[in-house]
Amino acid sequence: MTPSRTKYCMLVFLVGIVMILSRCSLNDSMAGGTGVGNPSGATTVSIVADTGFVITNDNRDASVSPEKILLQQIPIMDMDSLTLLASSILITVERVYFVLDDKENGYDLLAGLDETQFSCDKEHIILDGPFVFNALTGLSTPSFDSIQLPEAKYTGIKLHVLDNSSLEGHAIEVAGTFLYKDATRTFSIRMEEDLIALFKYKGPAFQITKGDSTNFLLALNADQWLQYISVKNYLDNNLIVLDQNGNLIVDKTTNTNPYKEFKKAFKSNIIKSGILIIIPLN
Repeated sequence: MTPSRTKYCMLVFLVGIVMILSRCSLNDSMAGGTGVGNPSGATTVSIVADTGFVITNDNRDASVSPEKILLQQIPIMDMDSLTLLASSILITVERVYFVLDDKENGYDLLAGLDETQFSCDKEHIILDGPFVFNALTGLSTPSFDSIQLPEAKYTGIKLHVLDNSSLEGHAIEVAGTFLYKDATRTFSIRMEEDLIALFKYKGPAFQITKGDSTNFLLALNADQWLQYISVKNYLDNNLIVLDQNGNLIVDKTTNTNPYKEFKKAFKSNIIKSGILIIIPLN
């Protein structure tokens, strides 16, 4: 597949995911969807693994359907060309902070509302989870139903990424298969760190008004996840070792320095790869 075709397919996939999620959410009963004072229209949040192409405001085609090209695996290549094929990418979000424009005040926006599922501070409208996002589908468990944010200008989101025992969710978990020394092996990389990651919208403050339907889409560029990391070098030099079945397991039970170094770099790259797109769905 040519690079231009790959980019086109990824565009189709990301836009289509947004449209599917929004249709499902708008047809379901909405969390906080009634009696919320002066809310805006429906808002959804999705996290999707990207393969190097990010939608811009000028690259949307809401009529395109993604059903035929949904990705079953995401290739993640290290600096020595060893490729991990991720078939599961899960991110556990304890809390979502919707970042307000400097001229807004969270306390004022929520004051006097009859009913709301939100809390706030001056700079954020806050929605408590936990949610486990599947970055291959954009869906979450429990379902992230359409919410109704207060009418205001927003500049981004913060995600509190954290292990959650009630959902058996790790902060970040990436799993799949890879080819090493002529054998296909499985891998599972689980990161338990507690972190708050800020993703700013690159455009001007985004106005959400009554009746708007909006998606906050976080695209994580998988091409960057193993940037400056060589899984092959770790394995070749026994800095990270395969388990007794010949598979790669990285989690809290493998906590020596090479593993810590690898997890820290991998986690940092995943977070840094994020691009937030705010898409009006009206």
